Amino acid sequence: MKLIISNGYVIAEIEGNLFVVDTGSPVSFNYVGLDQLTIDGRRYTIDASVLCPKEKADSITGVDLAGFIGMDILEKANLTIDYENKELLFGIKANVKPGPDFYFMPFERLIGSYIVTDNILLNMEPIGKALIDTGAPISFVSESIAKRLEKTDEHYEQDSGMFGVLTGEYRKGSMRFNSMAAAKYNVPVKVGVVSGLLRAVAPVDAVIGADLLSEKCIIFDFHNMRIGVALDERSKGLDCEAFLKKYGQCKLDK
Repeated sequence: MKLIISNGYVIAEIEGNLFVVDTGSPVSFNYVGLDQLTIDGRRYTIDASVLCPKEKADSITGVDLAGFIGMDILEKANLTIDYENKELLFGIKANVKPGPDFYFMPFERLIGSYIVTDNILLNMEPIGKALIDTGAPISFVSESIAKRLEKTDEHYEQDSGMFGVLTGEYRKGSMRFNSMAAAKYNVPVKVGVVSGLLRAVAPVDAVIGADLLSEKCIIFDFHNMRIGVALDERSKGLDCEAFLKKYGQCKLDK
């Protein structure tokens, strides 16, 4: 189906209604009174409870929303966000294999619902557990990580459902993955900063939006517990000698 991006949110049109596709939401819910939703011929239960007021959801996304598709549905359907071709698939894109231009990294489940990985580096330093959130237009790191990053003199303001309105100055750094299989990845990124509230709400060190990982394609494969990330034009290639000097024997793909 067609991929819709509005105010940085990943949105799908299903049965004539617009839904945010949100790996940061443990459950799916809707504003139009549905108890089931059909996606590609499969029916899924969807909650009629409202976990985020519609007025606020419409305001931050910029569209007339029918609801959110969360992890309870996504973990059964899988997910491919093809930014390059503007397509969204509730499944796994065919004929995609690990290689120099497509890296698969393992993820874990946090509190049964959230997707977290410890494979992401900023400025060659691990950032700890990062929650991968398709419902995050801006990516955020903890204050301790932000201290290692350079300020950009650019202001951000983001009304987040989890932390309220977040404002501050972007930090910039270089994002890589902790595997020699991803040696070609070296992406300049900008992130916001979240206070100690981040660990108070969820024991993670960062919330990373899907489009920060790749501007081409990202795959969530729940059966194999891995995320596929396509190399895009931002990457400059990694100094492998420096990487090995810092990390020695690096992790390989599962």
